[in-house]
Amino acid sequence: MALAIFLLSCLDAAFTLTLIWANLGVELNPFMRALINHDAQLFVNLKIVFTGAGLIFLVALADARFLQRIRGRTLMGGVLVIYSMIVTYEIANLGLHVLAP
Repeated sequence: MALAIFLLSCLDAAFTLTLIWANLGVELNPFMRALINHDAQLFVNLKIVFTGAGLIFLVALADARFLQRIRGRTLMGGVLVIYSMIVTYEIANLGLHVLAP
C-alpha cells in the first residue's frame, strides 16, 4: 500500500506540473503552489521527501491508533483512495484536453 501511495504521489507531481505548464490546471495547496512558482525541481524534491517521510511514519505505526480510533493502516488506505482519485482526475483532465479539437 505504501509503495502504491508513493508512486501515485510521484505521478501526481508529474501530472500537476504538466497541467500547470499547459495552463490546464492549478495547484490547490498554497505551500506547494509557492514552491512550483519558485522552483519546480524543489517542488518535486520536497513532495517526494514529505510523502516518503509520512509513509515511513504510517508504516511504522500501522497498528497504532490515532485519536484512539483510526489505525495507521486505515489512514494509509484513505490516503491511497485520495491519491487514486486525484491521479484519475488529472489523467482525465489531460485526456480531455488532448482529445478536444
